[in-house]
Amino acid sequence: PPIINTRDEPHADAALYRRMHVIVGDSSMSQATSLLKVASTHALLCFLEEHRTMRDFTMENPVKAIREIALDTNGRTLVQLANGTTATALEIQQEYCRVVTAYVQESGITDQLLHHSLDLWARALTAIETDRLDLVNREIDWVIKYAILQRAAVKQGIDMSDARMAQLDMAYHDINPDRGLYYAMERKGLVPTIVNAESVDAARTQPPATTRAKLRGDFVAAALAAGADHTVDWTQLKLSDHGQRSVQLKDPFEAVDARVERLIATL
Repeated sequence: PPIINTRDEPHADAALYRRMHVIVGDSSMSQATSLLKVASTHALLCFLEEHRTMRDFTMENPVKAIREIALDTNGRTLVQLANGTTATALEIQQEYCRVVTAYVQESGITDQLLHHSLDLWARALTAIETDRLDLVNREIDWVIKYAILQRAAVKQGIDMSDARMAQLDMAYHDINPDRGLYYAMERKGLVPTIVNAESVDAARTQPPATTRAKLRGDFVAAALAAGADHTVDWTQLKLSDHGQRSVQLKDPFEAVDARVERLIATL
């Protein structure tokens, strides 16, 4: 699987901002798994932005390594590092978890979701190291799915290579709420939720008030109300009338812009 999108698309002022587009794990269904991915990456980036250092785990071939690790349920697969040494996936994750957790504690960060994700991270690594996957079998996607596949294989008297296992695998990731296996488990309370359905629905129409998403949302709402032909992307608001009026939004953290207010006033 790919790890990051390497296209140079900052979607902001390129002199001030860069964008790291992480795409590995896009198929995650578990809210807990998504939280762990986002929170741990955020904490690690904060650590690096303070110019702190840790053991160098640069891999000789990252894409090859992630493919080898992807099928490893015990974390013991050795991956080749760029410095000529090797390390297991478990060793790498344990070191990252240790360093990031220490950084968060030293920094006095009190965010509850972040601390929840660090606890889940540590439990997941313990579960893999001790072969106690039951420690995270309601939270970590691959563990949840692995248990489902194992039960189905035993019940139907088939092995993991059977085509029906692949079908069940895909059903787990089906994003249709009426068909998806994960959503069925969620409705039955078999997996935890971190964000409730009401908050999800609200997020579809109520953008964050402290980012340019609010500017885009205000413009779209006004344009729709006025019946105006318009175009919106990451950085541009445009009215597709004779004058082709537009505003460029280069700062992703700017939620107030007089130019946008003037554009809306013309509708």
